[in-house]
Amino acid sequence: MQANSVHECLKTSDPIELDHHIEAYKAKESAKKRKIYILEGLNPEFISVLGKHLMVHPTLFTDHLWWDIYSCTGHTMNNTALASSEQDYICFEYPEEFLINVESRTHDLSYCLKTGRFTTKANLGANLATLTVDRKCSFWSSNLSADGSWNAVILCDPPPLVVDRNKNQMFGDLQPWANGYNDFLPFEDQIKCLTGPPRTSMFDDLHYYLEDHYRYLNLEEPSAPAFFIEKIVLEHFRRRHDVLKIEVLRMQTQLMSSDPESLTAADIESQRRAGHYDEESLQENCDKLCRIIDRLSPLKTKTGYKLRNHRLGQSYTCNNFDQGSNCVKQGGKKGKGAGAGGARLRATLSRILAFQYGRTL
Repeated sequence: MQANSVHECLKTSDPIELDHHIEAYKAKESAKKRKIYILEGLNPEFISVLGKHLMVHPTLFTDHLWWDIYSCTGHTMNNTALASSEQDYICFEYPEEFLINVESRTHDLSYCLKTGRFTTKANLGANLATLTVDRKCSFWSSNLSADGSWNAVILCDPPPLVVDRNKNQMFGDLQPWANGYNDFLPFEDQIKCLTGPPRTSMFDDLHYYLEDHYRYLNLEEPSAPAFFIEKIVLEHFRRRHDVLKIEVLRMQTQLMSSDPESLTAADIESQRRAGHYDEESLQENCDKLCRIIDRLSPLKTKTGYKLRNHRLGQSYTCNNFDQGSNCVKQGGKKGKGAGAGGARLRATLSRILAFQYGRTL
């Protein structure tokens, strides 16, 4: 163990090895066992291991899986607003913006083939086009035990896979819009790190923040890891808001510069529908942003920063944590797809990352 550091001690692509590792970890004598498991992709074998050892309710995985207005799992409700309820998990639904080839702006794009979630393309003019992919990140944590131990599970969507159905061609290696979201760390930390988060996926970004910047978390609280999720989700909403503003301004400019006498009824109706869609999208994103902002707290200095109890909405002040930490990183194994009632459980290559905080005796 290295004091005040996070280091990697195990890699595996076998769920059985993960099962044995958790069994061995539970048998060790240690004070304040605190572990965070980050799973990318819903591999049934990893789900089985986590559910067995951590007693995670199955609704966490079903709620993360669904993205359908006809779902019976509660997706028509705003789960973000339920963070202060008795529910021990929360699902964050958010948009993620990508650049796409301008030659494919008019083509028919599929849903995300890995998650089944919606995709939307937008033409912003000047050979500029974006792809918006619906994403989800879910967080579960156990109760705080008498000795201060807790476990947490984070479910992340894998990088999107989208196909042009007209050409039967896959869009690979999608690049984030405008180089991705802004780093939310204090400027002094950004200067020290220089690179910032990779912005390749929620999994990779959480790996970066939890490994290099966990000192901003109050590890006495099981809900502490949700802090970074909320910050990342907020930045994605801001990016989406920027894209919508550009699209609205583009349509307004076109209408103002066009000759009214040359516009047909079809042109006017097309502009009206596009404007109405953008107006609804802006309002929806503003409402979601307001609800997320209500639960966020500002990052302060390392020696006296202020965080919020994410479940109770209470604030408290904490100092630096002088405790060691370990990191366990596991690869994933391709599992069988499954589904019920229209849900899409994709057979994807899952990755799992486990952070252990605390001193092992």
